[in-house]
Amino acid sequence: MTPRRLVATLAIVNVLCAPVSWFDEGVTPSWVVYPLALLLGLWRLRRGKGLVFLAVAAGVFLVVHLPWSFAFLTDGEHPIDRDLEYSPLQWFLTLLVAPLALEVAGLWTWLRERASLRA
Repeated sequence: MTPRRLVATLAIVNVLCAPVSWFDEGVTPSWVVYPLALLLGLWRLRRGKGLVFLAVAAGVFLVVHLPWSFAFLTDGEHPIDRDLEYSPLQWFLTLLVAPLALEVAGLWTWLRERASLRA
């Protein structure tokens, strides 16, 4: 698997996390905007660009959702409403692991391609 194909696969996995979140927690603004940004990034990736776009989109999503990720890591409560039920494992996988993997793969591939152009 080529690095670009890996980035595309990780972007698709991140897009597929949206319906999981919708089913579990309902539709939220971030789970509408993020998949749309990823689809735009995938379109750009097909045109030879988009690596940094996908990595930045994943990074922003990751930073915005850090309180929810820490709820899993620290056995904490829902960061907005302590009375709400939540799925800490789903948060860990969809709000931390998946976007972090996309961000790292996107930046690594971009840096690798950039280095090969200079050589």
